[in-house]
Amino acid sequence: MKFIELLKQGKARPEEIDDYIDKWHDEYTGNDTLEDFLGMTTQQYNEWVNDPNSINSLFNCERQREVIVPKKLIKIPKEILQ
Repeated sequence: MKFIELLKQGKARPEEIDDYIDKWHDEYTGNDTLEDFLGMTTQQYNEWVNDPNSINSLFNCERQREVIVPKKLIKIPKEILQ
């Protein structure tokens, strides 16, 4: 399972990312890039490469995304979205 998916499920912590990077370097024999191996989007990966501490905000964002998704659709006025 990808690192980001494990973060979402609470089965990994941000500080464990180095373990996954070591696994990619030492054990992984597939063709995935590190970005793909970790399960990051290009934007997430670029942000993390430029600021390794951003993994903490990514973790919080991913965890909150699962908590705040409404169970039913609500109509949001256009002016709020702009």
